Amino acid sequence: MRVTGIAAKIAQKLGFESDSIEYAKQHTQLRRTFQRQYITATGRMASDTQTAYTLAFQYELFEPSHLVGATKRLVELVTRSHFRISTGFAGTPGILHVLTQTGQLQLAYRMLQEKGCPSWLYPVTMGATTIWERWDSLLPDGSINVSTRTEEKAKLQPGEMTSFNHYALGAVANWLHTTLGGLEVTDPGYSQFLVKPQPGGTVTSASVYTMTPSGRAAVSWVLKDTTLTVDMEVPPNTTAILWLGSTKEKVGSGMYHRVVSYSTSTWPPPPYINPFIVEGQAVPNTIAE
Repeated sequence: MRVTGIAAKIAQKLGFESDSIEYAKQHTQLRRTFQRQYITATGRMASDTQTAYTLAFQYELFEPSHLVGATKRLVELVTRSHFRISTGFAGTPGILHVLTQTGQLQLAYRMLQEKGCPSWLYPVTMGATTIWERWDSLLPDGSINVSTRTEEKAKLQPGEMTSFNHYALGAVANWLHTTLGGLEVTDPGYSQFLVKPQPGGTVTSASVYTMTPSGRAAVSWVLKDTTLTVDMEVPPNTTAILWLGSTKEKVGSGMYHRVVSYSTSTWPPPPYINPFIVEGQAVPNTIAE
């Protein structure tokens, strides 16, 4: 479905108008078929998971009438999981981006800062300096987690199916660069890029840079109370869109220093309260330091 939409745009760029029209038609038909089969009128997904909602938002499968309900349900699923990761390889790269795009920035930070397993910071609490293949490659008691399939346990030595230097779960780095750090490419080769740091959670400073074909592009920021101080480096022959708080401007190459007003929403987000448990037994809303 998504591929047909991309193919339509590529065909249009290359001047193949008839192909572009045909692919766009297929994309519309597939999208409508998917909606009829898997999305209710109020935005609920047949597959009621964090990943399903994340991908539906990313692939623009919701109609405007679905957005409020779909956002509400995704928030419920994240909160009900006590802010721990409940996505696989498909959903993990997008979950924080989608929460941010749907106005749930603080919930994205809360998920980022969770320390309980599975979470991005659980391995850090266990001394990790690399990304693991599994959220629980090392168990809380310090032992290596071997295969979970009973028939394999007898054949495997500790660590045979547990890489301690694996790429996939590190997909959160894209959100760290673009949202927390505030540096995002918008045009090929960084000929233009976006500077839009979005502080949240308990994070009060960050610094990020990348080497573009034209040189170093960098952003560093500090948030103190409601004052956001940002320093930027825009390489030669490039432009940047500075979107700082409510202020937006376009600048050319050079070094820039900006101070703007910035306020965040309530922190921390409220924990999930199970309506069927006895009052006072809610799971604590533990925050990463």
